[in-house]
Parts: sequence; C-alpha cells; structure tokens
Amino acid sequence: MQTMLSLWRRPRWVPRFTTDGSSVHALAIVVMLLLAQHAIVLAVQFIRSPGPLEFSLDVRQAATDRPWMLAALLMLGWAVTTCWLRQFGWSAADAIPLHLHQVLDEFAEGFVILDKHGQVAFCNHSFTTISGISKSRLTGRSFDSLAWLGDPGELRPWHRRLILQRTPSDQTGGAIRTRRDNKKVAGTGSRTPIGIGDEHLMAYRHPDGCNRLLAITATCVAPQRRAAEANRGNGAPMTILSVRDATGAEHYRAEMENLLARVRHSREEVQRHNEQLQVLAEEDPLTGCRNRRALDQQAEKVWQAHVEANVPLACLMFDIDHFKSVNDQYGHAAGDEVLRQVAAKLRETFAGVGQAFRYGGEEFCVLLPRHGMTEASWSAERIRVAIEGIAVSCEQDGGEPVVIQPTVSIGVSEREQGANTLMEMIAQADKCLYVAKRRGRNQVVPYDSSVAAANIRTGDRDR
Repeated sequence: MQTMLSLWRRPRWVPRFTTDGSSVHALAIVVMLLLAQHAIVLAVQFIRSPGPLEFSLDVRQAATDRPWMLAALLMLGWAVTTCWLRQFGWSAADAIPLHLHQVLDEFAEGFVILDKHGQVAFCNHSFTTISGISKSRLTGRSFDSLAWLGDPGELRPWHRRLILQRTPSDQTGGAIRTRRDNKKVAGTGSRTPIGIGDEHLMAYRHPDGCNRLLAITATCVAPQRRAAEANRGNGAPMTILSVRDATGAEHYRAEMENLLARVRHSREEVQRHNEQLQVLAEEDPLTGCRNRRALDQQAEKVWQAHVEANVPLACLMFDIDHFKSVNDQYGHAAGDEVLRQVAAKLRETFAGVGQAFRYGGEEFCVLLPRHGMTEASWSAERIRVAIEGIAVSCEQDGGEPVVIQPTVSIGVSEREQGANTLMEMIAQADKCLYVAKRRGRNQVVPYDSSVAAANIRTGDRDR
C-alpha cells in the first residue's frame, strides 16, 4: 500500500494541504460553510413544521444524516478557498509566526517584507524608528510611496530583485547575471549592479524634515513549489529588505574625505612653496640663471651619471671682458644690464641643450651633456658671436647716450681630458679662460696639452 501511494502522483487540480496561512484560511472558510449549512437546515425545518428546533454541530451526526451534503460542502469550501488564494495571493506576513515577529522586533536593523505588489506586509520596530512612520500606517502601504528622494522612475533595489525573480532566463537569452558578471539586467536595458546581499544607498526624507541616507539590502524569496507561478506572475514572492540608517556613517565619511582633501591640498601647497623656495635658493635673482649653490649640489650626481653611462660631458666657462671698467665708467646699473642681457642670451641659446649657471661676478658656467670637445667648441664660438651683437644703451651724466657692446672670453673642457670630478673639469675650463684673456680676450680656447702646461698668473684675467 505504501509503495502504491509513493507511485501515485497528485493531480494538479487537487490542492496540497500545507500549514501556511492559506491552509488556515481554507479551514476557517470550511467551518463557516458548515455553520451556513446548519442554518439552512434549521430554516427548512422551521418552514415545514413550526415548533422547537434542535441545533447540533455534531459533525458525525451530520455525516450520518446527510453525508453527501457534508462532502459537497467540504469540497466546495476547499475549492473556493484555493482558487481565491491562487488568484489574489496571500499575505506575506501570514508566513511569519507570532514569536518570529517578536524576534524581528528586537533587531537593531530595520526589517521589511513586501508582497508581490510592493506593499508592506510586515515591518519591525527598528524600521518604524528609522522611517518615522508607525507600523499601522506602514502595513499595506506601497513601499514606493515613502518619501524617497531622487528620480521617481529610477529602478530601486526591491524592483530589481522582483525583476530577477519573475523574469525567466530562457526569455532573455540568459541576460540575468549578478554584478560579478557585469551583464545587463533583464527588462532594464542598462547595466545595473545587482547581486544578492548588495547594499544600495537611497536618500529618504524623514517626517522631521531631515534627509537621511538609508542602506538597503533586498532579497526576493519564493518557495520552490511556486516558482512556475511566480514566473507567470500568479505566485506570491516575498521581497525581504534589510534597512539601516547610514546617515551618520556617510556624514563621517564625507567629513573624513573633506579633511583628507584639505590635508592633500595643504600638502600640495607646502610642496609648491618648497619648490618655490628651492628655486629661489638655487636661482640668481639678477640674471635668472642657476647659481653656484645649485651647481655644487648637482656636480657629483651629474658627473656620476655620465661616467656610468659612458657618455661625453663638456663644460664652458665664460667671463665678460673688461667688466670692471664698465662698472667704473658707466655705473653698476649699466653693469647689471650687461649681465642680464648676456645671461638671457646664454639661457636662450642653450635651452634644452645644457644648463647655464652664474659662477660668480661676471663669470658663467655652462654644462653640455653628450657634447665632446668638437661640439662644445663649436657651440662656444656660436654663443661668442651672438654676444658680440648685444648692444646695451646707457646715459652718462650730462652727456649723450652710450652703447656698450660686451664681449666674452670662453674656456672649453670635456670629461675625456683627464678630470676625475666635475669640479676638476671646471678648473680645466677656467684655466683655458685665463689663457684666452692672455691671448687678447673675445675668443674660445679649448683645453689641450699647451693649456695644461701654461703657467697662469693671478693677474692674467684682469689684464
């Protein structure tokens, strides 16, 4: 017998008895129909034979006297109840026992259950505190009707969960995926981050007039036995929402981001001021060239880089001829203008090729990376001719304006001439400068054996 029962399949038209809310409703309606049946019988008895009536709710007696009527009423009540509930659904709150209501009310986070129409079937005490609306006013109310801020047409978390639950994947070509797959959500036509347990921040206008940020996690639940009906839209899936007030956390995060932005801005300001101070510390204010301090700081690094790369490095040493006489005869203002124009010509000529430094007084030093002796000597001759074309006008007291045309003497050396450091190479170029002064000024002298053997006296530069 047990084997035969296990092989028998229940027809689809035969309702299944369960212990959920729909079964309770069915039994209640059956009892009501039984009472109605007894009332009809009593009325018929009174019409046929007026007198004392006997009223009995004995089901066994009813089954003995009118078994066919009892069976018909039972089947009719069960069928009517089942059809009604399948058509109009059942309240999601009926699936939650009373003791579970009490447990959910103890949760610190808000807990909301929506029916298939998006109406609130249940909410715990924490959500009433968060929303500022009593449970009696929330129950049966559309969750969309709450004071949500933003675009009313925006796809909200509970909508997304119902889309995933109701839309069969075979009708969308398997378009339903989670956020991890980064696919399109069926029915939305856009990429939407959906995944079980994902939190979505939504702005909410509290009845007290303040705006709140609520973090909502939505999950849609439908029993397996009703999956087919749910896909056809006839089932009763529940949307379970977990809600927490993230306003304080978001405000704290916003304050921290603002603080970090200010710290970052302050750090950038400090860095910018440090760079400006570095420029001021390493730049000659009169000529705009780097100063001797900058040259001394870079000397070891520049030299070592060219030695390791085994590439040439040249040095040019400049001295403005008769500069002391210009200061004595025309004044220091005229001498400063000569320095500015000579320095401007150096910066213009060697921009992107080398670096010009004011070595001291009327002396300048130019470093030329990747230049050998031939290229450096040619560059020195080109800048010497360019400086010859400078004309500085100055006015004498009570006289006509005078034009000063400065000239320079240039010494050239490079790394292959036996120097072991950058400062030794600069000393070689400086010795060439002395030789150029001795030979008559306004010329270029490269370092060679004759210069190395020359006996230089201190007064040779001033002659």
